Amino acid sequence: GMKKGNILKRNLIAESERVLERDIRDEGRPFSNVSLTIIPKGKNKAAIEAKQTKGKLLSVRFIKFIGNTKTKDKILRRQFDIYEGDRFSQTKLDRAKSTLNGLNYIKSAQMKVSPVKGSSQVDINVEIIEESTAMISLQGSYDKQSGIIFSAQYNDGNFLGYGNHLELDFERALRGNQ
Repeated sequence: GMKKGNILKRNLIAESERVLERDIRDEGRPFSNVSLTIIPKGKNKAAIEAKQTKGKLLSVRFIKFIGNTKTKDKILRRQFDIYEGDRFSQTKLDRAKSTLNGLNYIKSAQMKVSPVKGSSQVDINVEIIEESTAMISLQGSYDKQSGIIFSAQYNDGNFLGYGNHLELDFERALRGNQ
């Protein structure tokens, strides 16, 4: 972090702004901003002025999932540790986004926080793009000893939209004439 007497680095200032904003947003103020300004104070010295705009204290009204055609809402919802009625928390929202994006059946998850007019609440819209998780494979072959051999495989990493993995294999040999 930044301490008195340290060399001033712009990347540390930007990181400090992000940390301060996150702290305020975790208090339930999602539309808050922090701005740090460098003020020269003579040769090789500077001060940092912090300005913050604290948004209104807000809670979550709805969490809505958009675009999930296969995965059930309740399966996506269990990835969150922020719920409807809770005070807004940017850290919890970011953690849920990271968890959703780590699921093998989710291609991407993007979140949009929207204020609800005339209230002290926000809606969280989660836009989901799902991965194709089902695969069917059919194979056939022939050899003199076994005759015709038929095999089929079905593999789904999000079976029935519940996030469970299912794999089925079937193989059948039809004896040939010897």
